Amino acid sequence: MLFDNENFTNRQRRVIYEIGRDFRERLDHEKRKLIVLNLIVLFIPILFGVLLSVFDNNQPQYYFFVIVFIFIVGFNIYKKIKDLNHLKNQDDYIIGLFYADKDKRVIGTADKKLKQVRLSSVIIALVTFFISVIVGAIVFNQGKTDFDKLTTVEGIIEEAKYSSEKIDIKLKDDDTIYRITSIYVDVFDYDEFNEVSKEGDMITFLCDEKRNNFRPVYYVEVNGVEFLTKDEVLKADEENIYIGKIICFVFLGIALISFGSYIYYKNFIYKRNKENEYLNLDFTEAELKELEESLNKGHIDINNEIYIKTGYPKSYLILYLIFGVISLGLLIGSVFALNELVAFLVLLSLGLLFGLMVLIGIYDLTKNFEELKGNKLIAHRFFKKKEIDISELKLIRITPTYIKFIDKDGKTFCRMASQTLRVGEIIEELSNRGVRVESDIVI
Repeated sequence: MLFDNENFTNRQRRVIYEIGRDFRERLDHEKRKLIVLNLIVLFIPILFGVLLSVFDNNQPQYYFFVIVFIFIVGFNIYKKIKDLNHLKNQDDYIIGLFYADKDKRVIGTADKKLKQVRLSSVIIALVTFFISVIVGAIVFNQGKTDFDKLTTVEGIIEEAKYSSEKIDIKLKDDDTIYRITSIYVDVFDYDEFNEVSKEGDMITFLCDEKRNNFRPVYYVEVNGVEFLTKDEVLKADEENIYIGKIICFVFLGIALISFGSYIYYKNFIYKRNKENEYLNLDFTEAELKELEESLNKGHIDINNEIYIKTGYPKSYLILYLIFGVISLGLLIGSVFALNELVAFLVLLSLGLLFGLMVLIGIYDLTKNFEELKGNKLIAHRFFKKKEIDISELKLIRITPTYIKFIDKDGKTFCRMASQTLRVGEIIEELSNRGVRVESDIVI
């Protein structure tokens, strides 16, 4: 939403009223669109969760995942519909402020939307491509089980434990766990195994080398009855490789579609939206000049008298001091763990990591700050200083975690954490001097 500004001109207020009138007629349509979009978002994870549950023997954690996601999306729908219902009782100007940064007719909206599409497309493309590469590397390097490389093991059954993910069989006088992994659990008839075999029977395995405390099993025979055959294992391997290839190509397809969608959006939809922008909510050069003259008439020399310097909440320093104590404790602990190499390395690494975080954090608090000095906004950042003339700032964007200051070229000049001390004063001063202020937070 757009923040109101007492210095808005009559022209800008007329534009805001126009946007409000148009969107008042579309509020019911906006509610329906909101519900449909959220239901589409909801459908994919529900389908994914149900499929996982079906193929994994109705495990309750998948239903829990679906219920939690329904609750989150449902709460989001409820909150946004509540906001829209509240808007219905407001005048056109308030509705116009709410939708001013979303209206496709407003100059600058197309550029902002392009950035959002680019960011989401890049994230989706990179994540899905990375998943595709990992799955592909595993699947295409994974052959079927080579029984010639397996070892035959015989022993007396002591106990067997079944779960949907594995079957562990323990032999007498043997500390090793012989495990039938999830790939072969479905083809292993555990009920028949319980009926035919009993404690003290002789069992034969074909198994691989020991991994941690277990050995993977690829063939099981008890009293001449085969419960996991070579053919069943090879068929399960083939199906597993086939499913892996499908997953690999699906994620690769999503990555390509995401990248292609951005190219299409940029070359067609963005250009069309850009051409259809005609409502200007920014101050024109003449309006800015008139505003500056008005401020000067109030006996304020903005070039010399305005000075605001940001700071940090003391609670941040206390937090970093706590991390410093944790770092020191971990480093001291590593000294007492010198005889255990793994524990020593883990404690030392964590101690150094926390220590580095503390040093960077304290330096950031004490050396990185912002100043509004006359007509200049100055940002001090890690061994360098940036400054910009206020006339070159176009937009201040407020989010729940940070405030972004954007220049007239659409580039981010700097970001300030939302908890930064006196950042509100800077926003108010810049707003009074014609910089547009928008917020992702509904007030």
